[in-house]
Amino acid sequence: MKRRELLAAAAALLGPQRERAVALDPDSGRNIKWAVSSFLWTSTVWPDQPPLPYTDMLDVIRDTGFDGFRMTGWPGILERINLTLPQLEKELSKRNLRVATLSFGGQADEPARHKEIEKSAREACQFLNRFGSTELVVFGPRRVNKVLVREHLRIACEFYNRLGEVCAEYGIRAGQHNHSQGALIESEDEIELLLKWTDPKKFHWCPDTVHLYMAGCDILGLFEKHARR
Repeated sequence: MKRRELLAAAAALLGPQRERAVALDPDSGRNIKWAVSSFLWTSTVWPDQPPLPYTDMLDVIRDTGFDGFRMTGWPGILERINLTLPQLEKELSKRNLRVATLSFGGQADEPARHKEIEKSAREACQFLNRFGSTELVVFGPRRVNKVLVREHLRIACEFYNRLGEVCAEYGIRAGQHNHSQGALIESEDEIELLLKWTDPKKFHWCPDTVHLYMAGCDILGLFEKHARR
């Protein structure tokens, strides 16, 4: 299956979901947007062709009915795609697309890296402000030896509260993206600790349902319990 075929199928499935969401809450329906990750164009699971020009990716996203995309590859992505900020703004405007958010990472469990991560977060927030985005998707650190997970998670959570404060200065909400393939925060217990050890007024949650499933989590139970995050 080609990228365009996959996205067309996904968009067709999302259409009824959009209608259901609007039916549940008509007043907020106008605010529901659908975005796709640009990781689909950088993943190695598509060996049929080399990486597409970024403008071709934007064409596919527009043609398959999405409102925008989550940008991956921060902070070096603009240099790699050979587009300036004004050029990217122009290309998005031509297609009526938006940057929904971007994938942000860093070794939050290493105190020596915190100043560097905070600086990068400020730059990311300034970028998102330029495109009218309001969320920052935060990927966790690399996984450590099992006996060390709890301590590393504690350190990361302390920093995530600070990271949330930094992002709030720019009107951005930072939220953690769980990952089940070599990330510090994988299991349901680890997600529960993250949400317990971070301040709900400062740091939020950007759950990935596929990785929740792969980690054996009770997805509905987590959502019912932590939906406000």
